[in-house]
Amino acid sequence: MRITKISVKKLFGVFDHEIPLNQESRITILHGPNGVGKTVLFRMLDGLFSSKYSVFREIPFERFCVEFSNGHALAVEQRFPIQQMRLVEPDQPIAYASFSRLGAQIEISHSQTDGTGIRPYSPEYSRARGRRISGIVASIPELERIGSDRWWDAASGETLTVEDIADLYDLDPARYPETKPKWLQHISDQVNIRFVQAQRLQSPSDPIEFRNAFEHGRNSVSSTATVERYSEEIARKIRNTIAIYGQSSQRIDSSFPNRLMDASAIHQLRAEALQTKLAQLEAKSSELMELGLFERKDVPDLPKLGLAQENLTNVLSVYVQDIEEKLSVFDEIANQLDILTSIINDRFQHKKLLIEKQDGFVVVASNGQRIPIASLSSGEQHELVLFYQLLFAVKPNTLILIDEPEISLHVNWQEQFLADIQRASKLGDYDILIATHSPDIIGDKHDWMVGLGEGEPA
Repeated sequence: MRITKISVKKLFGVFDHEIPLNQESRITILHGPNGVGKTVLFRMLDGLFSSKYSVFREIPFERFCVEFSNGHALAVEQRFPIQQMRLVEPDQPIAYASFSRLGAQIEISHSQTDGTGIRPYSPEYSRARGRRISGIVASIPELERIGSDRWWDAASGETLTVEDIADLYDLDPARYPETKPKWLQHISDQVNIRFVQAQRLQSPSDPIEFRNAFEHGRNSVSSTATVERYSEEIARKIRNTIAIYGQSSQRIDSSFPNRLMDASAIHQLRAEALQTKLAQLEAKSSELMELGLFERKDVPDLPKLGLAQENLTNVLSVYVQDIEEKLSVFDEIANQLDILTSIINDRFQHKKLLIEKQDGFVVVASNGQRIPIASLSSGEQHELVLFYQLLFAVKPNTLILIDEPEISLHVNWQEQFLADIQRASKLGDYDILIATHSPDIIGDKHDWMVGLGEGEPA
C-alpha cells in the first residue's frame, strides 16, 4: 500500500496544500518559500505513522489527510480543543480515533464496515503520563536524554519530547497491549516513513554515558558524528555477512563429495562455458576485495582450465556452481557498497572512500594518509549520511522524507543529486518526497515538483 496524496487545510490558519505523489518516477519535490510548512508537513506525516501525536497539538490546522493506493484515507482533524483521526473508505466510515489537546482526554474508537465492534479507548494522558516518563526512559535502553525535555531515540534516530515519548510508548502495543486500535495498527504496519531531517550530522553518545548523566542529574550528554556511528554499523554488517559466507561455505563443502557422486545432480558445463564462468568468478572476487568484503587470503582458489583438464569438466562444473552459490551471499551488500562508494567518490576531491571490515568507512588522501571520518566537511558528511540511509537503512515500501538536501552542498553536487537519488533508489522499493529551496536540485524535473505557498497569503 503506497501513499498517493497528502493534503492539509488551513495550516497555520492560512495555507491549503495538496501534494499528489509521482507514482511513476516515485520522486516528488516540494518547493516553496520559508514559512509555508514544508518541514511541518514532514513532521505531521512522520508523527501520524510513528504515534507521535504531539505535533498535531502544537501546529494550528483544520484537517490533515493521507490517501492510499487502495482507495482508503487516513485523516486527522483539529477542532479546538478536540482533534479527530478517521479512517475512511469511499462513502463508508470505517473507524475513528479522537484525542484532545495537552492535559485533556483521549478517545480512540474502531468500527467495522457494518457499524459493529465499536471499542472506545480512553488512556490517561499527557500530565499523568508525563510523570511516568522517567520510569519509561529507565526501562528503554534506546532512549538517551540529551536535554531537559529532549530524548534521543537510537532506534529511529529522532529527537523526542516528553509528549512524543508518552504517545509513542503508551500507544505501542508491543509494550502496552490493547492500546492502539487494531485498524490503526494495521495501517501503520503497512506504511513505513523514514524522515531524513535537515540536522543529521550529530548523534548522542552511547547509552552508558547517557545513563551516567541521567543518574547524576545532568541534562545533556556529548554527541558523536553520525558518520562515525554509520561507519561502525557498516563494519558490523560486513562482518555479519562474512560470517554467513563462512557458514554457507562449510555447508556447501560438506556436501561436495555426495553431489559429485550423484551424476543426475550435476549440470555439466562445456569447457568454453567453464572458462567464461571462471573468468567471471575471478572478476567478482576482485570486486569483493575492492569493496572491502574480501581480503587477499579469503579469495577462492580458482583453477586455470587447460586442455589437459577437459576430462574433469564434471568436477569443475560442481566446483564452479558451488563458488557461485557461496559468493551470492555478498550480492546485496556488494551492490549497496558499490553504489555508495561510487557516488561518494564522484564527490570527493583529493581523497577516496574505502570500506574495511574492521574500521568501516576509511578515507584516504591522495598522498595515502588516512583522514578521520569525522574530519570530512559538512557537505561530504551530509552526502555520506544521506546515501547510507537510502541504501542501508530503508525498508521496502517506505516513503522517504528528505528535508533540505542542499545543505552544505556545492552547486555541482546539487545538480547531480536527483540522478544519484534515482541510482540509489533502484535497489530499494520506496518513494521519495524532497523539500528544497534549491532550483539546482530541481534542474529540468519541473514535472516532479509541487509548488507550495504560491498565490497564498504569507
